[in-house]
Amino acid sequence: MGLFLLFERYDVTSLAAIIKGDVETGNKGLSLYEHSLFFTIFVMMQFWNMFNAKAFMEGRSAFAGLSQCKGFLFVAAVIVVGQYLIVTLGGEMFNVVPLSWQDWGVIIGSTSLVLWVGELWRLIRSSRAS
Repeated sequence: MGLFLLFERYDVTSLAAIIKGDVETGNKGLSLYEHSLFFTIFVMMQFWNMFNAKAFMEGRSAFAGLSQCKGFLFVAAVIVVGQYLIVTLGGEMFNVVPLSWQDWGVIIGSTSLVLWVGELWRLIRSSRAS
């Protein structure tokens, strides 16, 4: 919800501008670029949370036995490739515009915190149990 309000209140032209604090105020709704950011951030947060769900109640890392989970890896690949194709080629149909490689890097890096916090939590819990 916070990202949606940020995008709605400020004119965001790049993720780098947000990090630098170089955004202009305005209240004209979301641009196609902001729609693309919001949509991709949402999907990627769910993508990383899928790894946490895989590890839920297992007491192991989300990466444990990952190479044997062919179905999981297939779904993960479909999500990432599908998201890229939708945002890059979806245009008017999905109300999006292509994102830069820098945007993709920032989105993947920042949203992966969902996974890393989960991994840290599992590590702490397993070390306490030992």
